[in-house]
Amino acid sequence: MTNAKFLKNALLGNALFSIVSGLLIVIESNYLQELFGITFPFWLIGAGLLPFAAWILWIVRQEKIDQKQTKAVILADIMWVGGSIALLLMNLGITNIGNWIIGGLAIVVADFALLQSIGLRKIKQG
Repeated sequence: MTNAKFLKNALLGNALFSIVSGLLIVIESNYLQELFGITFPFWLIGAGLLPFAAWILWIVRQEKIDQKQTKAVILADIMWVGGSIALLLMNLGITNIGNWIIGGLAIVVADFALLQSIGLRKIKQG
C-alpha cells in the first residue's frame, strides 16, 4: 500500500465513522438522553459530525491530499479526545454506560488521529 493510500484510507475510515455516528446520534438523540441520564440536545453533536465528515471526504477526493487540511482534521480529532476526557473528569452526573460510551468513542477517535498522523508522516518521508 502506498503512503498516500494509507493516509486516504485512514481519513476515509474517519469520515465513514463520523457519518454513521452522526446519523445515529441525530436519530437516537432522545434515547441517548435516557441512556446518559442527562438532558442534552445530542442531535447537535450528530449534526456537527456530518459536515466534519463531508470535509474529510472532500480532502480524500482531492488528487493530492492537502497536508494542512489533514493536520486540521487530526487537531479536531485530538480536541474531541480532550473534550471527552474533560467530560469524564467533570462528573456531570452521566451514567456509567454514558461514561463508557464517551471513553470508547474517544479511543476510536484517538486511533484515527494516530493513523492519520502516521499516514501524514509517511507521505512527508516519501
